[in-house]
Amino acid sequence: MLTTPTLHEVVEGPRGMLRGIEAALDAQCMVSAVMLCYGMIDALAALSRREGQRETSRSVFMEWVDTYLLPAEGLACDAIDLYGARCGVLHTYRPESSLSVAGDARPIFYQWRDGPPAACERDLPANALVVNVESLFQAVRAGAEKFAAAGRANREISERIAHHLGDLLCYVPG
Repeated sequence: MLTTPTLHEVVEGPRGMLRGIEAALDAQCMVSAVMLCYGMIDALAALSRREGQRETSRSVFMEWVDTYLLPAEGLACDAIDLYGARCGVLHTYRPESSLSVAGDARPIFYQWRDGPPAACERDLPANALVVNVESLFQAVRAGAEKFAAAGRANREISERIAHHLGDLLCYVPG
């Protein structure tokens, strides 16, 4: 059954976004975890958009990343790099995107913190960034916490979140 949850339930609840990413990480499904991280950023950024703005956009994503996610320990990248990486992973299941091919963003390759380096599996482009998937997850978690705190402290942000929460796909099991 479709339900309207709280931001806490969406992010940290027993069926929340963080739980899904943790399950992918525990199963060592790297690309699934990365996709879920980018999906979480997308969804939270969408909650921050103006009430009259029906669709989200690159600028909404990048503003959310700049405000809540970066700078993050272990992520030496810019919002445009993350946006390009998001496009590559979600649209083509690849590290490259049209933004990185055009030179507007750096491609991001992923590795496990305690695993083999990304460069051992292929030659990386000179401008490539390498990110530990665990660092990406920690940055997303910290960004979500910062966003939730901003929602508690700022009425305008709180109202935007409340306005858009009802549009999310959230279901009660059973």
